[in-house]
Amino acid sequence: SEVYRLRFKNLTTGDVLPDEIPNVYYSGAWTDNENFFYTTLDETKRPYRLWRHKLGSIEPGTLVCEETDARFNISIERTRSGKFLLLQIDSHATSEARYLPVTNPSGEFQPLRPRMQDVEYYAEHQGGSFWVRTNENAVNFRLLRASDTEPTAWTEIIPHRGDVSIEGLDGFRD
Repeated sequence: SEVYRLRFKNLTTGDVLPDEIPNVYYSGAWTDNENFFYTTLDETKRPYRLWRHKLGSIEPGTLVCEETDARFNISIERTRSGKFLLLQIDSHATSEARYLPVTNPSGEFQPLRPRMQDVEYYAEHQGGSFWVRTNENAVNFRLLRASDTEPTAWTEIIPHRGDVSIEGLDGFRD
């Protein structure tokens, strides 16, 4: 089974905290030392809800996002830059990426681009920019960049090429 129970441990003291969250899936991300975001599953084992948990709390987490379209799964990760959380919402042929600054864990995730049927977007953050790999008008994908201060203004960095497919994207400091 790929259904987990989430627990927290203080690695300095070795103490296991009373926080315990059932029905958790793979993805999770910290914003700071107090707020942890995680996904839970529906009855078909589809990750469909994103929650925020305040460390040390025995109260239920705060529901942040629920994907009601059964074709889509959700996941959460922290960007390699450490500055943002990325909420990825995917189906077989369509995806959407939303971002949240880690300095604002109670804020709302904002879409990098609106969801469009049969268009995939996969994002990373590095060097003050969001980098997006997309198949919009590009069957083999292309690479776009936008400043994190103006994330809706995109510039094409690597155009589509019929003989080369862009399969992935990672952001490093340099």
